[in-house]
Amino acid sequence: ALYDSFASSLGKDDRLENLLQDPTIGAVAVYSFTSDPAAVRDSLDAGAHGFLSKSLTAPELVSGIEQIAAGNRVTLTGTGLPIMGPDKWPAKEAGLSHREAEVVSLIVQGLSNDQIAEQCYLSLNTVKTYVRSAYRKMDVTTRAQAVAWGIENGLKPDR
Repeated sequence: ALYDSFASSLGKDDRLENLLQDPTIGAVAVYSFTSDPAAVRDSLDAGAHGFLSKSLTAPELVSGIEQIAAGNRVTLTGTGLPIMGPDKWPAKEAGLSHREAEVVSLIVQGLSNDQIAEQCYLSLNTVKTYVRSAYRKMDVTTRAQAVAWGIENGLKPDR
């Protein structure tokens, strides 16, 4: 399984744990914007069979997936600089904080405020505060507009 870690914490993660415990899945690779060494280590320590950066070219990504499927433990962080790191995230340049970007990305994925609160371990009121703040910065007023804005600004998981 290729686990897209955007909008989740790296390392110990319930969704990653569920994938690792699923007997129908042979191996799990974390696919992430960050190439931060601590994030790579945390993901592998949590049990991931590999770590693949979103800065990889398509041939590098395919090679990494094939190596992991063959039973190898693989870490590929790309040939250039990481495209994201602890101080950089999608929509940062548009003015969204890391948490606001995370909340908007979950809205783009179709989650309700209640689901976002549960997934991010936040209160519902805190989620609503992040949503209001993000909407102001994005200059949108509806959830549909927020989804469109998020897609246009890179706040969607790769599929």
